[in-house]
Amino acid sequence: MNQQDIHAAAAMLWRHWQQSSRLDELPAHCRPASRAEGYAIQAEVAKLSGQSIVGWKIAATSAAGQQHIRVDGPMAGCLLSARALESGARISLAGNNMNVAEAEFAFRMGKPLPKRAEPYSVAEVMAAVASLHPAIEVPDSRYEDFTRVGAAQLIADVACACWFVIGAATRADWRAIDLAQHGVNSQELGAVIAGMFGLQPSRTLNAAVGALLALALFIHVFRSADFRGSFDNLLGGAAVGLAVLVGWYLTGGPLGQAWKEYAEFATQVPSRVQVQSYTFISPMGDTVRYLLNPGTTTLVNFGVVALAGVLFGSFIYALVAKSFRLEWFVSVKDFANHAVGGVLMGVGGVLAMGCTVGQAITGMSTLAIGSMLTFLAIVIGAAGTMKYQYWRMMQEA
Repeated sequence: MNQQDIHAAAAMLWRHWQQSSRLDELPAHCRPASRAEGYAIQAEVAKLSGQSIVGWKIAATSAAGQQHIRVDGPMAGCLLSARALESGARISLAGNNMNVAEAEFAFRMGKPLPKRAEPYSVAEVMAAVASLHPAIEVPDSRYEDFTRVGAAQLIADVACACWFVIGAATRADWRAIDLAQHGVNSQELGAVIAGMFGLQPSRTLNAAVGALLALALFIHVFRSADFRGSFDNLLGGAAVGLAVLVGWYLTGGPLGQAWKEYAEFATQVPSRVQVQSYTFISPMGDTVRYLLNPGTTTLVNFGVVALAGVLFGSFIYALVAKSFRLEWFVSVKDFANHAVGGVLMGVGGVLAMGCTVGQAITGMSTLAIGSMLTFLAIVIGAAGTMKYQYWRMMQEA
């Protein structure tokens, strides 16, 4: 790769960075084929920015992170001076493709570590550290799908660097703490509990927490004689729970793994190749996109098929049960209420990344704190709306 190609790639990436726009990948003539070429482009990006390099970030330090973005190891990205802010700064996510904020440990070096043939040991590196700082990174990518472009192109794009906020140096005896085990590594309830009590996160702990919650819910619902006496409640609960479980198995089991392996080598990559189960917010959008392009079969994914299956299954059940009927709005006011509710549901579902099924059922099955908070908000919102509607009915009466 010659200097002209390096400059062309860097100029393209820097332009997209300034405009908060995206490209699929770098053109073939200036696409890095190795990590070394990626770092050469990254250095040129920093040069074109006209900013000084104030530090470095290390991306994809865990095996899970590397698997997610399909790289073979950690990647370094330079931190540009205009993008490194002090604590208390406000950052806009407008135009940000990743929409995440990551809590980080930042190390301020007290002495340099010159380049040498022999790798530095962890003890040598830690001895060179002057202070530890809490920090927040707000990453971003200049690629439409950063999980598919590979390590060399991600390195060229400054390893998804964007904004970096650094706090004051901690006064705690941080050298006595195992930083690798500190904090919470996911939003699973088991991982949060492990982080709170200094335990090692594990599947066993998460399974134990899940079993206790399931037992508590089981006792709670079966205390109700009305629930126990309703065959529809028992059948509906069992069917929905098993459907979610089957969804996880289909997309995460042997069939799902074969699906991923096919996608790796497919000329046209299928939509949403990932472990998933039932939700209806995103699949409705995916279904509309497919209906607009019915010849593009790669747009048919698990969510689209699941949505079609629910509609078809409900229709068949209604015919068999002889309960099929057409309904309409009783008045213009009733239509307006449904329209407003639909808009609120659509916007809320997108912001919450799921609905009463995607978050309150499927999400809850993963013991994710985010899903629990979403479910709580749904219950509070529904209860408040019902009380308001009841109050209006009483006023009109």
